Order: sequence, then structure tokens, then C-alpha cells
Amino acid sequence: MLNAPIARRTPEQFISLLLVLVLCVFAGCSKKEGEVAVKLPEVTTASATAVTSTTLTIGGNVTSDGGGTITERGVVSSKTAMPTVNDGRILSGKGTGSYTIELTNLYAKTTYYIRAYATNSEGTAYGNQVVVTTGNITLAQVSTVTTTPITLAGATVTGNVTADGGYQVTERGICYAKQSGPTTSNEKVISGKGTGTFIATLTDLEPNTRYFVRAFAVNAGGVAYGAEMILEPFSVPLPKITTTAVISVTHNAAVAGGDVTDDSGLPVTERGLCYA
Repeated sequence: MLNAPIARRTPEQFISLLLVLVLCVFAGCSKKEGEVAVKLPEVTTASATAVTSTTLTIGGNVTSDGGGTITERGVVSSKTAMPTVNDGRILSGKGTGSYTIELTNLYAKTTYYIRAYATNSEGTAYGNQVVVTTGNITLAQVSTVTTTPITLAGATVTGNVTADGGYQVTERGICYAKQSGPTTSNEKVISGKGTGTFIATLTDLEPNTRYFVRAFAVNAGGVAYGAEMILEPFSVPLPKITTTAVISVTHNAAVAGGDVTDDSGLPVTERGLCYA
């Protein structure tokens, strides 16, 4: 099939088409009468306060909405510089004005980069960057409260974890040694977890020996110790025994014996006669 011939256009028709295109472009790009162009908001980032090992307080101030409605505002934070909303954000309402946000569950001894932000129909604007380093992990607070005298059954020591330092106390108890300054590397008796008062019983202590004891508590920051206390030595009471009369004496032999009347609370491991 033959193609139909293309009709030629006159110069007047080309001019008319050109005017129509120009008018269409102009109409599409121009604003309606009285309409104000929306710009990005203006926002500043406040200084960080109340910085601990795991939390801090910060905020921002939306000083201009840019001619549009502020639909979202808050802060963005990251471990790398110049964070955006793609790095994670915490919202704090809408509109202009100041706002404050508490950041929680942070890592200790870590540097964070934080910026306030605000969003309108034109896009998202960011405030100045604030750099904050969180503090060290705080150890738990623990005290060695009381001790009982050493007996044959052992000794009892009371401790008290009064604060966890912001992290869970995963182990607590009493450590003891024959020298001053016992640690958890020496002998220890574990007595649960968390804060509060606890009691530990020390057993198998050697007689006539002085022991040094301290309460301890463990959290993510390490081991905290209470004040040192001393358990004074105790003497093991001797058994009570009487010697019976010697009988059947000959020129080269004799019969004698004894009577153990009291073991004083400990097993008698050996008994017999001695002579010279």
C-alpha cells in the first residue's frame, strides 16, 4: 500500500503552532496569581545535655516553615557524620518552634553525630551537626554490710547492691581470701543477681586463720567491690577424753584404755594410747 502524501503547512500555520506551544509552557510553569513559592524550612540543632553512658537529651528549633506546613520534625543520629532521615530518626511533632528529644539505648564511650530536621512540601532541611560522645559505663554500687563470727559451720556475710549503674547486675556475692584485698579471682560465693540485700555463707574455712571478705557486684562495666571486713580466727575445740585404769600388768605387757566423752562437734579422726 502506498503511503498518503504529507500535507504541506503554510508559514502562518507554523507560527500558530509555535505560539500555542509557548503559551502551554508558560501556563504550566507560572504560578497562580498571589501564590507564594514554598522554600525549605529553616531549623537549628540545640546543644546536647544530660549526657550519660547510654542516654542524652537534645532537640531543635524550626525557625521558619518556608511558606509551607511543617509535616514532620525531629532529630537524626548516626555514628557517621552528616546523618539524614535515611540513617534513623526520632520524631517530635509538627510545626515551627522548639522541641526536645531524649535519645536512649546508646552505646557507652561512643561518638554520635546528630542533626535536627524539619520537612515541608518542598523537602527536608537539616540543622547544624552536633557531635556527642557518651560516657563510660558506671559500675554498680555495693556495700559489705555485716559478718558473723566464724564457727564450725562457717560464717555468714551480708551485702547490699544499692545501684546497678544503669546496667543489669548479672552477678553478686562475697569474695574472700587469707590476704587483704580479695577479688573475684579468689574464693567467692555467688548470691543471685540484681540490686538489693543478699546473704552468703562461707564454709570450709580453716581454723586459726584470719579471712578478709568483700561484697561484689558485676555489670557491663566490670566488677564493683564493697568495703573490706575481717573474719577473726576461730579455734577448734578439742575432744574430751579420759584414760581408764591400767590393768593386767606383767613384766612385759599391760592393758589400758580411754573414753572419748565428747567430740566437741567434730569427727574424731584418731584415738588411742601413748606411752613412754
